[in-house]
Amino acid sequence: MSTYVRMIHKADLYSKSTTTTAAGQKKPVWSKVYDTIKCAYIPQFNDSRNALTQPVYAFNEILNFVFEGKIPVQYSYRIYNVRDRLGNVLEPGPIEITSIISVPGFSGKLHHIEVNGQRVIDS
Repeated sequence: MSTYVRMIHKADLYSKSTTTTAAGQKKPVWSKVYDTIKCAYIPQFNDSRNALTQPVYAFNEILNFVFEGKIPVQYSYRIYNVRDRLGNVLEPGPIEITSIISVPGFSGKLHHIEVNGQRVIDS
C-alpha cells in the first residue's frame, strides 16, 4: 500500500491485560500486540497562555502518528518504542491514544489512520 505520507518510523503497539498478584490484587500488564509497525511520527506543541499571568505559558505536547490502514488501532492500545529508520529510539513511551481518525484514499477505501496521543506514566 502506498501513501502520500512517508512512513519512515517504526513503533510497537501494546495491549493491556490484568494479572492477579500473590496477595490477590489485580495488576495491569502491557503485552506487545504489534511489533515494528511502519508509521510516521509527527510531534507537535500546543501552547496556551493564561490571560492573568501573561508571561507564563503552558505547553501541551501532542504526539501525532500515521499508520497504514491495515493496522487495527484501538483506544485501549499504548504506543511504545518509536524508532527512526536506523533503529534509534525517539520516543520510548508509553503513549496513550487519544484520537483515531480513519482517512480514505481517492478510491474511497481506507488509506491510512491518523492517531493522536499523549505521554503517560504507567504505575
